[in-house]
Amino acid sequence: MIINLRGQGSNQIKIYNAWLINPFFAYSLVWTVVIFLYALSPAKINLPINQGLLAFFLVTIIISAVCGFFFSKKFQGKVFKVKVPHFSVALLFAIIALYCLEFIYSGNIPLLFYLFFNDDIMASDVYMNFGIPTLHVLIVTFSIFYCIYCFLLFIVTRNLKFLIPSGVCILYFVLIFSRGALVFIACALVIIYFAGRPIYLRHALLIALLAFVAAMLFGIFGNIRSGYAWNDSYAIMDIAKIEGDRYGFFSPLYWVEEYIVCSFRNLNYNVSLENNITYDTSDLITALVIDFVSKRIVTNDISFSLVVPALSTGTMYILPYRAMGYLGMTLNFIIYCLAALIVACSKMRNFECKVVCLALMFGLYVLSPFDNMLWYSGYSFALFIGYIYGYVKINTSRKQKPKSNRLRIVLRKPV
Repeated sequence: MIINLRGQGSNQIKIYNAWLINPFFAYSLVWTVVIFLYALSPAKINLPINQGLLAFFLVTIIISAVCGFFFSKKFQGKVFKVKVPHFSVALLFAIIALYCLEFIYSGNIPLLFYLFFNDDIMASDVYMNFGIPTLHVLIVTFSIFYCIYCFLLFIVTRNLKFLIPSGVCILYFVLIFSRGALVFIACALVIIYFAGRPIYLRHALLIALLAFVAAMLFGIFGNIRSGYAWNDSYAIMDIAKIEGDRYGFFSPLYWVEEYIVCSFRNLNYNVSLENNITYDTSDLITALVIDFVSKRIVTNDISFSLVVPALSTGTMYILPYRAMGYLGMTLNFIIYCLAALIVACSKMRNFECKVVCLALMFGLYVLSPFDNMLWYSGYSFALFIGYIYGYVKINTSRKQKPKSNRLRIVLRKPV
């Protein structure tokens, strides 16, 4: 069951199996994996899973799986034409110019700083202070969308020139050392790439190998950003109270394991506490409304308890829980479902934009165990850009008048 994104003369996208771009499936899959890994985690700071929380996730996983079944039926076997745009050299140079402007404004390239100049200053400070205020978010989110969009055009047309913008965008995220953005993009690219072909055993082995390499690099970068040697995982092992060899070959993988389960650990801890719900409407707005809007509506910050201060995330559900308990969590789950339905039911005639949006939505759902990704504009605004871009193209195409099919007869004088 696949999505065929291969060029077929007329540049078509044919959906053989929609589960590969199914955000409901992503929700059910990722939360099942998180709960399973939490139960097997070697960290000594884990609490037993709260029974009420476990019941909530079992119910939402089942509901999401049912919604995913109907989602797949909607797209199964459908064929859509792709309107391939002209390759814009001007846009590519404008993007590169903005990247250079950010490096000049910040006065450093974070990757090089982490590798060579991080003895006196915390690497995390360089990362948090990088970029031009306000403009940085727009650059990041557009780059995420444009990278995935151009990669899809390459899959459809097999034209290598569409790989150039994707490569430039990925290089930018490598240079600014944004591991989260790279994981987000990689998730979407893998989905789109393997969507157009059957997945054989060699493909599964290749995916497993790439995932292992990516996980190792993620952990190595984590060691470096923490100020330790590339092969020294002391920082994460000390924080999570994990026993073992800090220099072990597989020790960088603890970064991946902790990133996956630490947010659930904090959520589980807060649910287990008594009298830990504020029942404050302003807190609910902060928890459920996208950040650049909520910050202008309410001024108070909502916080939550942490198992350890260094691991400060709490899944997509922790702020809604602090505001309204299980009611807040249920509202957030409904919002995620509605967002997926809006994208799935939108009338985008250029279906490649919808595929990009669904891939982005899939990525947002995959990252939902870390934070409320629809609330965080640093990622979700890329989905908004793709959604608007699809509709702008629709409106443009509707303004074009169809060519006349009338027969023209021209009379000529006899010779």
